[in-house]
Amino acid sequence: MRKSVIIIAIVALAAVIIGAAIYLSLNRQANTGTSDTAQTGDDTHGSALGNTGAQSQNSSATDMTAKTEVAIGIRDMSFSPAAIKIKKGTKVTWTNNDTVGHNVIASTPSSSGGLPTSHALFGKGETFSHTFNTVGTFPYTCTPHPFMKGTVEVIE
Repeated sequence: MRKSVIIIAIVALAAVIIGAAIYLSLNRQANTGTSDTAQTGDDTHGSALGNTGAQSQNSSATDMTAKTEVAIGIRDMSFSPAAIKIKKGTKVTWTNNDTVGHNVIASTPSSSGGLPTSHALFGKGETFSHTFNTVGTFPYTCTPHPFMKGTVEVIE
């Protein structure tokens, strides 16, 4: 009798946790981006880099134009910072800090900045890197979590 009560309590707790996770993932708000033009880039897996930067005065993007390598964290089912402004030739590295798999794909294949239009998921602690070699504004998302959105604005 005691074992069945413990099993029922564990199942109920699991149901509450799963329900809360689904509720949070469906109700999370994310930034949206716009698109421009695109062409080339190079995809590599790399290491995480510091991601400090100031907000640009002309947009809501975090201005990281003084850096040659930029890091974006993935935590709590969102990209942080979600919108960045960088110079052409800057390497951006996304690091997954969530327990679920994520990826980074172009939201608009015709305007990708070289980001892939499909890519395998990467797990907790893993990274994905891309060097932006085309000027424009490039929105991206996560395939299994389409509410996760980000934008990379690339300038000369």
